Amino acid sequence: MLLYRLRNISKNFIDKKVLQGVDFDVYHNDKLAIVGDNGSGKTTLIKLLIAQCQPDSGEVICYKPNIKLEYLTQQESYEEKVAEYSVELAPLTKQLGLRMEEGPLSCGEKMKLALADIWASNADVVILDEPTNHLDFQGTAWLIDQIKKYKGTVIIISHDRYFLDQTVSKTFELEHGKLTQYNGNYSLYKSEKARLQAIQLHQYESQQKRVKEIEGKIEQLKSWSQKAHNQAGKSDTKMMGLREHERKKAKKRDQQIKSNIKRLEKELEVAEVLKPKEESIVQFSFQSKRVRGKRIIEAKNIGKKFNSHELFSNSNFYITYGEKVGLVGANGTGKSTMLKVILQKESLSHGELWVSQSLKIGYLSQDDFNASERSMIEELNLVHRNDLQQARTLLVNIGLPRHMHHQSMQTLSFGEYMRVRLVKMIMEQYDVIILDEPTNHLDMKSREMLEETLQSYDGTLLIVSHDLYFLNKLCQTTLIIENGKINRYEMNYEQYLQKKNNSENSEERDREEELMRIQNRLNSVVSQLSFLKPGDEEYLKLDEEFHQLTKQKRVLQ
Repeated sequence: MLLYRLRNISKNFIDKKVLQGVDFDVYHNDKLAIVGDNGSGKTTLIKLLIAQCQPDSGEVICYKPNIKLEYLTQQESYEEKVAEYSVELAPLTKQLGLRMEEGPLSCGEKMKLALADIWASNADVVILDEPTNHLDFQGTAWLIDQIKKYKGTVIIISHDRYFLDQTVSKTFELEHGKLTQYNGNYSLYKSEKARLQAIQLHQYESQQKRVKEIEGKIEQLKSWSQKAHNQAGKSDTKMMGLREHERKKAKKRDQQIKSNIKRLEKELEVAEVLKPKEESIVQFSFQSKRVRGKRIIEAKNIGKKFNSHELFSNSNFYITYGEKVGLVGANGTGKSTMLKVILQKESLSHGELWVSQSLKIGYLSQDDFNASERSMIEELNLVHRNDLQQARTLLVNIGLPRHMHHQSMQTLSFGEYMRVRLVKMIMEQYDVIILDEPTNHLDMKSREMLEETLQSYDGTLLIVSHDLYFLNKLCQTTLIIENGKINRYEMNYEQYLQKKNNSENSEERDREEELMRIQNRLNSVVSQLSFLKPGDEEYLKLDEEFHQLTKQKRVLQ
């Protein structure tokens, strides 16, 4: 069933063309994503869909009267929902790992409460704008499961690639004001876009070859025409007949030139193929003087608690130089606290944390947005010409072109600001860079450029992130805070989840097999008891076994 139809939609803001001739259909039970760079018009398209603003041209049609819609925005505050918390939301918030206690809510807890409220509403259409920002893996897993089971329409704006891979079957890309539909999740969209770009590049190169051939013919004809004109212009009366012949030949050449130029212009007008935009490639290497593999951080039996609340205890782990380590845990388990302990901004309750005294540690947080009036280049504090050239190259490679390098830091977006700060840390040769939710508020291209930059970084990375795709691509070692303990695993987080799931499945199979064995034995005991009289010695033995088996069965169930 068609719910919404948008046709030939255009929308401008002052002198910026945001949407141009956009067509967009939304059906019942659609699970779709709208992707694009920051500022490409994704939120504008949603506002047009739900009549929060009007198009400059085109039409928006809603085919279901009194349609029930829920819209989760990035900016909306859900703190007032705490006072309205009801029994109806309790099962959902429990599944999300949210405990409704007095006191201020964290960003992740606010998001969980918002999602619980939306899912309890049973709307026809749910629109989610960056729903996994600040959401831990438990909350993300719950949301993925809810979307898969949801019998309505879900429209998602998100830069979380793993989340999109798990939830959507259509992907709409907004680029340069145009909307293009791809069938499939994010990975299929990327693959199909790359395939189409390869075809476009081949067509462009073939057309350029054709253009050069025609231009070559035109140049040759021009040369012949000029030669004929020169010959026709000679003043020798004996050559009067020849000059007339050359004049006709030159005229014919001129006509051929005009014909070829006209044909080329017509070909390009009818089917000109534009060169596809090339993706930026990060090429950078930071050569460290330290020895890779040497331990630089080591925790022995550490623990931390606030008053009576214990975050973690009896934890042992280490980090070696050159590793890229993910720090993972549910909201409130102590990830930020552990980072503060490493940065010596917080003390442990017990245990010992050794950090090499010679380490130069940099910290980049999602809350670190204190932009100065200085330009990008001034912010880097570089003096030597080679360093400046290297920094400029890195800035360009991570999506900050040269014309922006003298732009004030205060004019940058959060994503641009984060990239400049990261370049500064790399150029200052930090041994360890700690990143706290570095991909929040970054669009897809910015995230991919950040990944490539960090992959080229030769030092140690410690990353806290709820972006599973980002973590899996960068971190082959994971510190996991779970059940009040920090454990180190020599694998990325997705591999850990698979191993844990396989282990749980194996335990479940063992449990089911044991239950089957107990049930079979119970059936046998009951059958034997039916042939005996109460009071018989054998009856008493079997009766005791029956009670023991029943207890075992109850425990396993």
